[in-house]
Amino acid sequence: MKSRCTYQLPVLERLVYIVCGVGSVLAICYHVLIASSKYQHRLNWHDLKSGWSFLTYKKDVSNFEWTFWYGYFWKTLPWHVGHVVLGRLLEGLNLTQYRQLFFLTFSLLWLFCGILVSVWRSASSRNHSIYTVF
Repeated sequence: MKSRCTYQLPVLERLVYIVCGVGSVLAICYHVLIASSKYQHRLNWHDLKSGWSFLTYKKDVSNFEWTFWYGYFWKTLPWHVGHVVLGRLLEGLNLTQYRQLFFLTFSLLWLFCGILVSVWRSASSRNHSIYTVF
């Protein structure tokens, strides 16, 4: 099987990239922590709910984007994982020439299943049969 990587970077250069990347994320997290501690008195305490169990900080749920995108992430995660698994499977079976066809079929099937689940949920929430929706 052909390797995707045509040139391996030197170890020192990879190490520099890793340190810079991880260091940037840690610096950003630190500055967010400092800013949230600095403006803690301006928060509405009714908008705070308990967060992750291993952190002692509470989660602010007043921002719509955070709550929307968090839920959206978990709803779309299986689709993204399916694409990665399908791509690796096709690569392992040397069927890369059919990759676009398989991805299109997978996406259309996923969309169709999502529509069916949505229709089924809306029908069951109204206490009707699923056939009355159509």
